[in-house]
Amino acid sequence: MKLLDKIGNRKEHVGLRDKPYLYYFDITKCISYSTALGGCQTPQMCVSTCPSKYFSYLQLQSPTISAEEFRQAVMSSVYCLDEVNKNTITSFAILRTYVQQQKCSSYTVKSAAGGNVVQK
Repeated sequence: MKLLDKIGNRKEHVGLRDKPYLYYFDITKCISYSTALGGCQTPQMCVSTCPSKYFSYLQLQSPTISAEEFRQAVMSSVYCLDEVNKNTITSFAILRTYVQQQKCSSYTVKSAAGGNVVQK
């Protein structure tokens, strides 16, 4: 398996050494015969740590969540491609748009590293 992020950066490249793990936005899309031919058809990115908890972006649509709680959850629990400035995600609508565009993952599963590939 080639350890590349979505835009083809090898993890060994300068600037990615502090991100030794490969995170798949939806690992379930990697479980099919077509994966052997076309690769895993989900966004992937290099990350510094594996997700440490189960999380769904849908948890952030609660009307009782404060703006600060929302911001903290986005910064700590949402995985987005490097092109996304998470500071600009100030509402659930903005986050949902990024999820629909596959620029941010919709969920995380508590994971452990295995062979420098994030396991979900």
